[in-house]
Amino acid sequence: MRSAGQSRRDRERRNALVATFLAIVGGGLGLHSFYLRRPLRGIAQASLTVLAVWQFGLVGLLAAAWGVFEGIRILHGKDRIDGKRIPIAQP
Repeated sequence: MRSAGQSRRDRERRNALVATFLAIVGGGLGLHSFYLRRPLRGIAQASLTVLAVWQFGLVGLLAAAWGVFEGIRILHGKDRIDGKRIPIAQP
């Protein structure tokens, strides 16, 4: 439970482990981007995956690799803020 003294900004912080998990599991669909309040990036990733799988089959792996790469960046602290410019809570 969160303490009463915590600021709204602290309550709205996204967790890096959750973002990393979403990036590795659903990175091709942009799940981590939506979680990190980056809807345009999420839409781009999901669209790329759907288009790539529909058109080219295995090229969809590129979109999945994109998600895994971003997951690693989040976990290592290279991606430090979300879409609202709020720092991502590191483990």
